[in-house]
Amino acid sequence: MTDVHRLWLLSAILVSGWLLWLLSPILTPFVVSALLAYLGDPLVDRLERLRLGRTAAVSVVFSMIFLLLAVLVLLLVPRIEAQITQLVQRLPGYIDWLRDSLWPSLSAWLPVETAH
Repeated sequence: MTDVHRLWLLSAILVSGWLLWLLSPILTPFVVSALLAYLGDPLVDRLERLRLGRTAAVSVVFSMIFLLLAVLVLLLVPRIEAQITQLVQRLPGYIDWLRDSLWPSLSAWLPVETAH
């Protein structure tokens, strides 16, 4: 591969990455729906083998997935809130530890004079 080809390949990768980043708000729902379809398809196929129609099987599987997600959110949100509250309460102690313990150690290692 010549240098010109490598330059074109690098340019194409950079432009593609920039476009993906730019279009990410638009592409996100499609990626999420593709993931849900990928995860739900084996269950739908199994329900179809049990003589349930495709539409009914998809409805059952997606209802189960959304119910599971709702339960997870209901269980996780209070725990995350409690941890954030605990972090906010302990944050002054962490800042004191950084200033009193870690900062002097870093100052001794770094050749730059630090002001604190």
